[in-house]
Order: sequence, then C-alpha cells, then structure tokens
Amino acid sequence: NPTGMCGSRVFSNYFTGGNIRMKCRGQEVRIWADSVASYTEQVVQFIGSFRYEDEATQVTSDFGTYYKADERWEATGNVVYLNRKDRSKLVGPNATYRRKVGVTRELQEVYADQRPTLTLTNGDSSAIAPEPYIVVADRVRMRGEDLMWGGGNVTIDRSDLRGRGDSLQLDTGKGNTGALIGHASIRRAASDSFALTGKRIDLG
Repeated sequence: NPTGMCGSRVFSNYFTGGNIRMKCRGQEVRIWADSVASYTEQVVQFIGSFRYEDEATQVTSDFGTYYKADERWEATGNVVYLNRKDRSKLVGPNATYRRKVGVTRELQEVYADQRPTLTLTNGDSSAIAPEPYIVVADRVRMRGEDLMWGGGNVTIDRSDLRGRGDSLQLDTGKGNTGALIGHASIRRAASDSFALTGKRIDLG
C-alpha cells in the first residue's frame, strides 16, 4: 500500500507502471491498472485498464482516480459498475463511487451522468429470477443496495412494460415503493394490459 489509500504513509509522490496490482492491508480492497501516479498522498491516478473491487462493488474503466479526503473514486471511459450482491449493473462514460466508511458514510453511493444505462435486478436468489428492468436517464444516483434516483428523460423497460418520465425514484428494499414523476407514462403489454399517464405515477 504505497499510496496512502488505506491510511498508511510511505511516499509523497511516486509513479510506477507495468501490470500494477494492489491490495489494501486489512481490507477487502483490490486494484489493478497499467500504471499509477500518486500525488502528495491525496490524489492517486490509475491509468489504463483500471479495475477496482471491494466487498460490495466491482468497477472497471479506462481510468480511475482516488481522492483520499472524502474516500471518493472517479472512473471514466467505458465504465462498468457492478453490485456484487444483487448483480445490478451500471454502464456509462463515467461514475463516481463513494464506499462505505464506518459511521462517516453508512452506505455506499454511486453517481453517474451522460445517460448511463442501469440494469436493475430484484436480488432474487431463485433459479429462475424475474427479468431485470433496464433504466436509462441523463443522471443516475444510487445509495446502498436499495435506493435509486434517475433524472432527465427517464426510461424504464422490460419486455412486458414500458415506462417514461422526467424523473424516477425507487426503493427496492423494505420500502418497496417508487414513482415516475413529470410527464409520466406506463404501458404494459401482457394479459392484463393497461396504459397510464399523469404528472406522477406511484409504484408499489
């Protein structure tokens, strides 16, 4: 751990290259990259074939940057963010990830813009899990494993359902609720087909 990412202090600035592999001592954090540049132990850049894994998350991208001050990771270029527990996946040009940090940040947080695509599973562990929902929005934010917000020209689709709105909010955990807000519409193509439009459509 020469970067200071896990609390140690070794070098102020350093640069290294060639199939980098790193592990945070005493934590389930692993990192891969083509090369690394660390500046004053506060900002660390991972250049080329960046891959990050912790107990909850896996992220791959072209580039990654770590900011020690607020335990923030920024991934850019062909980003794939995977929730390792429920297998939900976000794909887009960028993502900002803030990992869970003791009592300072009780839940991990993810933010992405430039119209990422989010594949939402329901976490069902059965052999035949329900089809996932595909959410696309100008901006997406997730908190923990259950809370999700989408803003700007939101679409939510499955083979039997088509939803549209200015924004979307979902709680797939204990709350088990959600809402499409602003120019909202839902169309279902199944034996119980229906179409709804309104300023707000609540989901349960």
